[in-house]
Amino acid sequence: MTGRFPVLSLPTLLALAATAAAQDAAPTLEERVKALEQQQKSGSGTALNVLWKDGLRLESADKSFELKIGGRMQLDAFFGDADDDAVSTIGGPLEDGTQLRRARLAIGGKVQRHFDFKWEYDFSDKDSKAKVADVYAGIVDVDGVPNLRLGHFKEPFGLEALVTANETTFMERALPAALAPFRNTGLQLSESFGNDRATWAVGLFRETNDNSFMQSDGAWAGTARITHLPWATEKLDHLVHLGLAASRRAPPADELQYKSKPEANLALDFLDTTKLTDVDSVTLLGAELAVLLDRFSLQGEWVRSEVARGAGNDDATFSGWYAQAAWTLTGEPRRYRAAEATLGTPKPAKSLFQDGGCGAWEVAARVSSLDLDDGGVTGGELSDCTLALNWYPSTFTRVMLNLIRADLDRAPDDGKASIVEMRFQFAF
Repeated sequence: MTGRFPVLSLPTLLALAATAAAQDAAPTLEERVKALEQQQKSGSGTALNVLWKDGLRLESADKSFELKIGGRMQLDAFFGDADDDAVSTIGGPLEDGTQLRRARLAIGGKVQRHFDFKWEYDFSDKDSKAKVADVYAGIVDVDGVPNLRLGHFKEPFGLEALVTANETTFMERALPAALAPFRNTGLQLSESFGNDRATWAVGLFRETNDNSFMQSDGAWAGTARITHLPWATEKLDHLVHLGLAASRRAPPADELQYKSKPEANLALDFLDTTKLTDVDSVTLLGAELAVLLDRFSLQGEWVRSEVARGAGNDDATFSGWYAQAAWTLTGEPRRYRAAEATLGTPKPAKSLFQDGGCGAWEVAARVSSLDLDDGGVTGGELSDCTLALNWYPSTFTRVMLNLIRADLDRAPDDGKASIVEMRFQFAF
């Protein structure tokens, strides 16, 4: 057949029929989208998305795999002046200086949704010794089962101690931190309940050095903390936080020593019990209170250490407390993390450069006290008054200024000191 119509042979007809069948069988765009959503819900998606969320993150679409790479740099400057009495008491003058306070790299995340881990290492120390920070693994977010953590991490004691140094309101933690336990090696169970309005944590720990090592008799500790929000708004920008903590400890080699600087890491030790021997046990008690009212916050803690000694030595009781207030001039509230029951820094509403803003500005004041005199121990008493100005140009940078007035009551000559500290921080 000739003309404008094609010749339809049998092979041609079969090819056309196969093409039509394939087109009918191919999924439509809507079907493909639905299939992808179902894949994400079922957890079968394995591709990792890269994003910036307060740090570099890699996440699978179903959130079953998460990886965060973070780090921090804190560069400090210190200027101090002590009167003659203080110089005589502490054994030397306060010398100006600079310090890379912290320089850390960290990696952490989740595997198969319920296995979490963190490895963090600090490459900066004034003694030029690198050290372990948090190194642990655990199981989290299993219905009806408490979270489990095993490794080297902070014991569950205190409000300020559990906040990362990236988010403390002041450059250094308050004086009572000298009594509280910090990072040690152990196992912990924890859980939040009551719609995340309450938390509990309990752990068994072995006191270790900065590289998670200890080989000594004793050195065991049991520590627990419980918190509650008796009043809080849905956004957690208005709340009242209450907390209690306790720890029972057998110190390494039956020895114990408490000492403290005046909330300035480059200062000398103002308080020192010297090494106490024949220590049978130590009981720590702590109480926490925080009030957050949008841009304004109040916070305070009290810590008590009861030291039981043998071999005819008197028992001793040491204690400390602090109270602080903070006000965000630009209006952002401090951030409350319900799962950890901790209170961090404000997040700038408008970052410098990026949003055409000026970042967040915060002013704060703190008074603190620590008493290491009791039971024949003359470690001294110290009171500090601190004023702070913090500028957050972005979520990952901070500039800090602290003014400290320290009043020392310790033989032989007591004394006073004035300190100015500054810090530039880059953390993600």
